[in-house]
Amino acid sequence: MDSVTSSLAMVKGLLPSNGIPQVQNYLYGVWSQPSGDGPSKVVNPSSGTEIAVVPYSNESDPDNAVVVALRLVDLSQASLG
Repeated sequence: MDSVTSSLAMVKGLLPSNGIPQVQNYLYGVWSQPSGDGPSKVVNPSSGTEIAVVPYSNESDPDNAVVVALRLVDLSQASLG
């Protein structure tokens, strides 16, 4: 396992039995599966080995991120008075 793979595993908190991390979106403190179709394999160009699987996001994923960000801005402004 190379350093990129082990770093991804630490961030995700788990490593599947095949040793290839499944990357997810991180939104408001929660890992979530993106809404897009099919995964994309991430390949180390120097060795040709697969180092991760990244699912595709669709247009609803960034829309959800913006909604959460705006909610957090509203909460922070309300806490300032």
